[in-house]
Amino acid sequence: GLDGFCREIDECTETPEVCDAVSEICTNNPGSYVCSCADGFFDFNGVCTDIDECVIQEPCDNICTNTPGSFECSCNVGYEFSDPADHLSTCIDINECNVNTYNCTENSSCNNTIGSYECPCNVGFEEDGELCINIDECVTGDHLCVANSDCNDTIGWYECFCSTGYAGDALALCEDVDECDGPMNGTDVCPDALSTCINNVGSFTCECDLGFIISNDTVTCLDVDECAAGTHLCVAVTESCVNTFGSYDCDCAVGYHFDTDLNVCADINECGGVNDCTSITFAECSNTVGSYSCFCPDGFGTNSSLPVNDPDMC
Repeated sequence: GLDGFCREIDECTETPEVCDAVSEICTNNPGSYVCSCADGFFDFNGVCTDIDECVIQEPCDNICTNTPGSFECSCNVGYEFSDPADHLSTCIDINECNVNTYNCTENSSCNNTIGSYECPCNVGFEEDGELCINIDECVTGDHLCVANSDCNDTIGWYECFCSTGYAGDALALCEDVDECDGPMNGTDVCPDALSTCINNVGSFTCECDLGFIISNDTVTCLDVDECAAGTHLCVAVTESCVNTFGSYDCDCAVGYHFDTDLNVCADINECGGVNDCTSITFAECSNTVGSYSCFCPDGFGTNSSLPVNDPDMC
């Protein structure tokens, strides 16, 4: 140098490019330097070559990724290191259901699996694409309601009720209710005094007494007009039907009287007593069935210009 002294050059500091910055380490020596292989590399024919620890050592529990001069360990999806600070530690399953990292649709539940999780639909629901929809057990028949009960679908489940006229446990046995066997002997359900409660399987009816018929309200009894309905037994012509409350009478028709000996309505002979003919001069009476008529006898003519039964008709 200018001062008459020679200065040693540190090539590693002043010219670091003399050694590969990744694979080699520069060591300065007096008047020289040495490039040696860095950790993770080995000398192969004078070239520092990367050591693939993933192949040679298999240091990782799950995934090993070789890097220049080193390696990195990672866990498979759904796993995590047992010691987050030590990436050489064992990979253990992540329970996504416990740490709330799952993504399940409504009406489903998280079910942890090894390395992942599942989202099965809850009881009472079924898959429909990505959704869980309600199952109508009453329609599909997948219910436990017994005979004589009604199924009522609810969201995610169903309910069972004994049908009207039945009682009991709709999941065990629904039995017929005898509505006529109550403390009021059926008068609470059939309040009309003219009716009788008749129990049926699952129901009851109010049966009216003879001569009455049930109304549209199913509990009130109405009188049957047998005369108008034509259900009477009165003899035609000789008897007239007269409706009564709950029954009817057969009265003798006009021109008839009741014959107690024959027990029938017999014709009245109007000519045997006072009649309209007696007021007509010269007229005579002719009895007919149920009535009579006045006529002029032989030798007398009928004055057609006068009304029938006029005193001067003959």
